Amino acid sequence: MTMPNTLFHYTSTESWEEIRTSGYIDTTSQAARHLDGQPRHMWLTDSHGHDSGLRNPDRTIVRISVAPVPSILYWPLWRELCDNRTAVEQAGGDPAAWYLTDQPITAEHWGTVIRMDTDETLHGTGFVSELRVLAHIP
Repeated sequence: MTMPNTLFHYTSTESWEEIRTSGYIDTTSQAARHLDGQPRHMWLTDSHGHDSGLRNPDRTIVRISVAPVPSILYWPLWRELCDNRTAVEQAGGDPAAWYLTDQPITAEHWGTVIRMDTDETLHGTGFVSELRVLAHIP
């Protein structure tokens, strides 16, 4: 399985403000506890459309694009050692599009941050603009 070039983290407007202020997306979810004891992680997806498929629309208002980092794992691999995989997969969306990490993702790995209900760009620096500079694209 090949890792996509960009993944997305969806969150609420309140959580985005905490993320923006802190400079990192923290591992706060305990939904899919790994049997080896890993208690916290963060969810990502390769789904970039306006409909992430998640059932709680308040938690999908802000989309943060993320450059993959080495600690990101594909959900179908993680789920084999997860103690509550059925409950997690009932949250909505396509589990084949899910990834997670047990490490915080710092701002240097963020690309564009969009408010999905208005298409407003909330943050536009990061790896995307750095790639443009490296490729000499205006």
